Amino acid sequence: ASMVMQQRYAEADALYTQAIAANPNAIDAYLQRSVARREMGNAQGSQADANTAVRLADAQLKANPGNAKLYYQRGTGYRWLKAYP
Repeated sequence: ASMVMQQRYAEADALYTQAIAANPNAIDAYLQRSVARREMGNAQGSQADANTAVRLADAQLKANPGNAKLYYQRGTGYRWLKAYP
């Protein structure tokens, strides 16, 4: 199980931050870090990560409009933002 599922949020935040540093386009890392930050009470950080995930998915969808995973990731980002376009 992931650290987020085990409620080890600070550790998860640190690992997802490392993953993002290694690959700044890692949408899943932003989504997971958003959850960890929300659970730690960092609403601003959580919202920023969800926004980044949505922005990255939008950008990648321009080149790959048939990629269902990108739509899923974008939708998850919107769900974390509680924004329904």
